Amino acid sequence: MLPEHHSGQILTCLRDFFISRQAADMSNACIALARESDPPGPVDSINWQEVEFAFNRLFVGPQAILAPPYASVYLEGEPRVMGETTLTVRRLYQLVGLVSPSEGRIPDDHISLELDACLHMRQGLLKSESSQLSDIYSYFLNEHMARWIPAFLAKVNEAPELPPAIGWVCRELENWLACERQWVDQSPGKSRDH
Repeated sequence: MLPEHHSGQILTCLRDFFISRQAADMSNACIALARESDPPGPVDSINWQEVEFAFNRLFVGPQAILAPPYASVYLEGEPRVMGETTLTVRRLYQLVGLVSPSEGRIPDDHISLELDACLHMRQGLLKSESSQLSDIYSYFLNEHMARWIPAFLAKVNEAPELPPAIGWVCRELENWLACERQWVDQSPGKSRDH
């Protein structure tokens, strides 16, 4: 399990990577993530322009994207953005006092926004032992993120010519999710009666 502050730092780096749109932002996020990772990630001698191109092909467009970074694509009966899943995520954010900083521009169930919500819930749990927040965060990780992140990562890994940097970030995401699920389920505020 990751130390509490260390997992928060990794979470910040992951969020920053998936919201990136330019090579410089991707590079900064990966370099910061490499400093937090054990062992450090592969950030030397990377062509960040190639990473940006692959990132856009995978997650942004303008052509059909190979690995949509939206929960609704993986959890809805018909793969689409802005479905019931997006609205459920928005309501969950509201339960914990959050509003998407990108509301109206990026659907609330975008991976970077979900990671940002996790960061806020994690910080809230470190400040208090709220059983309600712990239960909500546990639900978000175990019943929501754990249901769609593996399918998202599988789509990424199926992509042709996947740059090692993106593959590594995705493995870090998978590792973070596993460790975070374990941490929140063992947190002092966690209800034990369900």
